[in-house]
Amino acid sequence: MTASADTTGQTQEPRAQNWLTTLGLPWSELTATQAYSVLRLRSQIFVVEQGCVFLDADGADLHPETEHYFHADNHGVSSYLRLLPRGYADGPASSEEGRSIGRVTTRPDARGQGLSGQLLEAAIDRHGDQLLTLNAQERLESWYARYGFQASGPVFIEDDIRHVPMRRPGR
Repeated sequence: MTASADTTGQTQEPRAQNWLTTLGLPWSELTATQAYSVLRLRSQIFVVEQGCVFLDADGADLHPETEHYFHADNHGVSSYLRLLPRGYADGPASSEEGRSIGRVTTRPDARGQGLSGQLLEAAIDRHGDQLLTLNAQERLESWYARYGFQASGPVFIEDDIRHVPMRRPGR
């Protein structure tokens, strides 16, 4: 896509269009470009935008049962989440019986299109027969509740952001 001029002669950048949806791949099946774009997006949002200084490359991505879900467009990965293996500890919400969802994020220019919701639905469609857990930023608790998640413990602080552990029982 290239930029074009509108009727006033002003240059307009083309709107990114999602052209690739990847659901449930292990890290080993991502291309180098996809892996880079995933890590770049997570760093852009969690480290730069939200100011959370932490080691994002925590080793969990490489576990053969971790699944990566994302949308991509001509600007790279636009929305992402990862689903950790059953019993993989990931904060207060995690459980030996369930799988944990985390790193849910959307690029700023792609927000408001329902992309993360589509990824969450895909993970639920695939694994909704078992307990799913996550540690939601408190401001997103009602958003996760729309997908059947319920608060399962007290609010806690992580990286100076209020979070709430949540669970979605298996069907």
